Amino acid sequence: YDPQRNRVEGCEIQLFVASTAMRSFSARGLSAVTDGQGYFKIWGFDIGDRLQLYLSARKDGYAKTRSPLVDLSPRMPAAATEIILTPGGVLTGKVANRAKRALPGAKVEFSSYEFQSDPSPSSWDVRTGADGTYVLANCTPGRGLLTVSLDGYVEQRRNLTVKDTRQAQTQNFVLLDGRTISGRVADYANKPIADARVMARALDTATGRDEAVTDRRGEYQLKNLGEGYFRLDARFQLGTPDGQQTYRALEEAVASAR
Repeated sequence: YDPQRNRVEGCEIQLFVASTAMRSFSARGLSAVTDGQGYFKIWGFDIGDRLQLYLSARKDGYAKTRSPLVDLSPRMPAAATEIILTPGGVLTGKVANRAKRALPGAKVEFSSYEFQSDPSPSSWDVRTGADGTYVLANCTPGRGLLTVSLDGYVEQRRNLTVKDTRQAQTQNFVLLDGRTISGRVADYANKPIADARVMARALDTATGRDEAVTDRRGEYQLKNLGEGYFRLDARFQLGTPDGQQTYRALEEAVASAR
């Protein structure tokens, strides 16, 4: 239903297990779409001795939401539930650099923490406009993560709680210029390895992350990193007498540079 108790057609429904469940359970494929009367049905899964689960609902123009807890057992193998869609919360703000210059084209993404084992998407993103501002509507109320990224700058992340209100919550960001790590990936014979994927993960108090693919000379550049040390992880494939094999190489502490 919508907030006025009108039935909603075309709503994507996904079953997912509650964190209280004591056994592994795959919910992939256990989904449905509401019909013209707002009804749906999901069946054909093993409930075991007991299964506690939720159902999430998604439709454009509304916040993703979930049902009350559904508790199934051999004595009660079926249940009915209602899901009420709401507009959700609104996040707005401006993204700028340290010189207070607006940064257009930055990606602003909200990821909800309210659907921990739900295989369906629980994140939404927009790009900042020419003046660096953004509006993210229909955000699921509750805990979540707001991430802002732009090539050449250090990604910022912020935990927050979205309120179920039409009044927008302001979240402004100032992005720092990214530092770089560059290098070369080669085999034991010093032959360059092309198409290796190199990832940087921050250590200690460092911030930022980035990944790149090596060119035909085996060279790469990571440029969205903050000040500090990073763990570099390179993964690539090499031909062997037994066919293509995947390899991994690590550098534990590499400092970023301007």
